[in-house]
Amino acid sequence: MTNLVGEYECKIDAKGRLALPAGLLKQFPDELKERFVLSKNVFEKCLLLNSMDAWGNLTTKLSALNPRFNKQHNEFVRRFTDGNTLLEVDNSNRILLPKHLTDYAGIKTEIILTCNLDNIELWDAKAYKAKMKTYNADDFATLAEQVMSTTNTSNDARIS
Repeated sequence: MTNLVGEYECKIDAKGRLALPAGLLKQFPDELKERFVLSKNVFEKCLLLNSMDAWGNLTTKLSALNPRFNKQHNEFVRRFTDGNTLLEVDNSNRILLPKHLTDYAGIKTEIILTCNLDNIELWDAKAYKAKMKTYNADDFATLAEQVMSTTNTSNDARIS
């Protein structure tokens, strides 16, 4: 799994293409620079760009559900996969952002890419800056304490 770092201000061209920043592309192994999956974020009005590796990890978790015979699982998988699009990087390191997804996220021309562990959030620049202005240092400290002081169930070790 690739853990990505950084925040990038970019622009979408008139044809809806986004040039992936060189600093971002350098973080991917060569075999993961050619294809991505773009999807809606579950919690925010932004998009998620996943490498095929990250997408494979996610779909492995989804495969543990039983959507064929469990109505709740079926509904979740249907909504989660609604609009997901496979994107290929062109020779100029650009991806074509589908209009139905940019409309969903309210993305216009100016965009912010922010790395979120193994995926990249794509935000309309104004919406992202407005959201970040609402963060309060004390609120974040409380959230950090609540989230990071709990036991990590994947390796049963405390994060410190």
